[in-house]
Amino acid sequence: MPAECFNPNCDPASLIDISIEALQALTSHFEDEVAVTHVRAAPLRAEDRASKEALLMIGILIPKLQMIRRSQLASAGPFQRCLNCDD
Repeated sequence: MPAECFNPNCDPASLIDISIEALQALTSHFEDEVAVTHVRAAPLRAEDRASKEALLMIGILIPKLQMIRRSQLASAGPFQRCLNCDD
């Protein structure tokens, strides 16, 4: 996460956007780890279980953050939206 988001002046919308991006990157990492553990027949190690649980939690958190971000954009009104943004 960029250092500017640890700044108390970082606006919540930017923090949410950056957090979503970071969580999506983590998802890719954990998906790779979980995919490797499915190949093994042995019981999951604690680290592998933790990766799988983190992946499940991130899968819940990202849609919630996206919903909050969309509601912020909707409440901002049509003239305050970024015309070049995908939101």
